[in-house]
Amino acid sequence: MRRNSEESAQRKRLAEVLGMAACPAPSPGLFRSIVDAAPAAPERPAWRQPRFAMALAAAMLVALATFSFWPGSGEPDSLAEGDEIAAVDLLAL
Repeated sequence: MRRNSEESAQRKRLAEVLGMAACPAPSPGLFRSIVDAAPAAPERPAWRQPRFAMALAAAMLVALATFSFWPGSGEPDSLAEGDEIAAVDLLAL
């Protein structure tokens, strides 16, 4: 018991020396007025929103899938079989 009282007395003396006196808690009205007076945080631009990034990624995936499955022949200079027949029919006329 005596040790606790000595420790608390030392703490009080140290607090007085350091100037750590307890201050009263701010009133709710004061706290509210400080919060109301604080400037609002600026909003992020639309392109920095997570929804925009998700939409952009989805559009890129759709474009990739579309161009990778685009119908076409393996050889860019040759005509497809149906195109060859149509070309021969036009020459015959």
